[in-house]
Amino acid sequence: MLMLQAQGDDRRLWRALRRTWLPTMVPRRLLLLRGPRRAPRVALTFDDGPDWLTEQYLDMLDKLGLRASFFLIGRQAEAQPDLVRAYLRHGHEVFGHGYSHRRFPTLTEAELQDELARTDALLPPMPLRLVRPPRGALDARTLFRCAHFGYTLALWSLDSLDHRLTDADALLARLRHRPPEGGEILLLHEGQTWTLSALPGIAALLRAQGLVAVPLSELFDHG
Repeated sequence: MLMLQAQGDDRRLWRALRRTWLPTMVPRRLLLLRGPRRAPRVALTFDDGPDWLTEQYLDMLDKLGLRASFFLIGRQAEAQPDLVRAYLRHGHEVFGHGYSHRRFPTLTEAELQDELARTDALLPPMPLRLVRPPRGALDARTLFRCAHFGYTLALWSLDSLDHRLTDADALLARLRHRPPEGGEILLLHEGQTWTLSALPGIAALLRAQGLVAVPLSELFDHG
């Protein structure tokens, strides 16, 4: 079984595979890693909502004029349907991130189908039928099972590391050291005060790079 998520010392190999083999060998209809490099657009994506900070995230994104895509945990969306509707009112897209946030490779085919279907039933239709595997855990079997169920797996090309860097200044330093480029899919997370505090700096960085933040479906418009 080919594991597409590496750990420890294997992370360098994983990054190399994502830059070379995966973008050319895995069709876009199965796996999204990034958009067109020539496009002056970047997709901001947020995992793990909705939660106690969602409304503050939405208000901040409004103030900054940023639009994004949110990958929601099904059981949290089920408990807070008003927040699911709030994402749409603010002009964002919502997709599934598993119902229970269990790693997809650990699930049987029936369990995976149930996770996808239960979450999908809680979300409105979107221009793309995407799902992001919890914690980015993915193997070849999961990839093709999700495709069989009608989903494209959405990963990312730039990890903000905001799950490890629990300070807004450190997060922004990371992104200044490795700034977003055209077509990037940037991974961020909800429920974190430091990520919320870093959003104005991220917006300024995108402007400096000449990039516009768009939802994922718009990242692929016009090429």
